[in-house]
Amino acid sequence: MSFPKRREFDGGKYVEVEFGRGKKLVRNAEIGHLLTRPNRGIFVELIDRAAKLSGEQEKNGMKMEMVGRKIGSSGRSRYYYRMQLEDNIYFVKRTPTKELQDFGGGAGEITAMSEAGKLLEGISGVSVLEYHVGFEDNYETFLVSRWDDGLRENLEDYMGRIRLLPDKQAEYEYLIQKKDEIVRILRPHFYDVDTHNMAYDTKYNKIIIFDLIKKPAKDAN
Repeated sequence: MSFPKRREFDGGKYVEVEFGRGKKLVRNAEIGHLLTRPNRGIFVELIDRAAKLSGEQEKNGMKMEMVGRKIGSSGRSRYYYRMQLEDNIYFVKRTPTKELQDFGGGAGEITAMSEAGKLLEGISGVSVLEYHVGFEDNYETFLVSRWDDGLRENLEDYMGRIRLLPDKQAEYEYLIQKKDEIVRILRPHFYDVDTHNMAYDTKYNKIIIFDLIKKPAKDAN
C-alpha cells in the first residue's frame, strides 16, 4: 500500500491525507492556501510544536496558553490551548488518540462538528466551533480552529458560578433551557453532548459547542 493516500468527502469540503504508521491529516479544503507543503503543512508543524509546550509559554515566535483541561474516560487528560502565531490566533484541542478511537473519533472529528452545525441551524444563541485541521498519529490527536474569545468561559463552570446568585437566576434558567434544547437535538447523533464540552460567550450570550464525537450508526437513535 503506497502513501500518502488522499480522498475528498462531504461534497469536496474536506480533504483527508493518510501518511501510514497511524498518521492522518484532515483539513477543510478552503484553507489549502495555508498549507506550504503537500504532505505536512503549516498547521501540522504548529501542532507538532504545541505538543511540546504546556501552560503559557513562548517559543519560536509562537505563544501557547492553556485555557482548559479535562480528564477523559481513559483517565488521560485532554488539553485546550489558545495559540498565537504572529497575527493569527487559533484554538487547539489536544487529546490522546486511543481515547478518541475507542469512540470512533480522531482527526475526522472535524466533520462531526460540521454536521452538528447543520442540525443546529436556526437555533438562536448557539454556535458550533468549526475545526479547520485535524491531525492524528498513534499517540495524540490535534484539532485546530480559529480562536473565539467566548472559548475562555466553560459553560459548566459558568453555570456553577451563577447557580446561587439571586440576580443571575433568569440567566441560569435560560441556560438550562438552551442546554436541554441542544441535548435534545444532538444527543441522538453524538457522544459528549454536555456542558463541559461547551463554552459560553457572556458578551454575546452565545453557547459555543467545541467537542463532539459522532456516534456510529448502530448507536444513533
